[in-house]
Amino acid sequence: MIRKILETRLSAIPGAPPIAWEGKAFATTQGLFWEVFLLPAAPDNPALDVDYRRERGVLQVTINAESGKGPKAAQDSAETIRAAFARGLDITDGPVRLIVERSPANAPAIIEDGRYRLPVSISYTADVFG
Repeated sequence: MIRKILETRLSAIPGAPPIAWEGKAFATTQGLFWEVFLLPAAPDNPALDVDYRRERGVLQVTINAESGKGPKAAQDSAETIRAAFARGLDITDGPVRLIVERSPANAPAIIEDGRYRLPVSISYTADVFG
């Protein structure tokens, strides 16, 4: 359910480029695309007497742009993602309440296989009931 919430939000961003979803076939493209991984952490169990847990993790979106054209396209794309997952975002879907508690962060870009790769990390907390 957490993956569904995050991926639905990401895919709904207006003008989103092609997205390489984790574990799904994807033919690389010459232009800009996003590569997505969900990195869950160990859950917390703050209450013993109810069916409730707190999940934490990171949605990692790596922006892949063509190398040699400068960072602008990747940085603009990162800002679009950061705006869509702004600190304080609160989404409830059934028994899951997901909150983005911190502003998404860019990591340093790397150049690999002719691609300029800029990671954006979106930290989340999700309260899961039932």
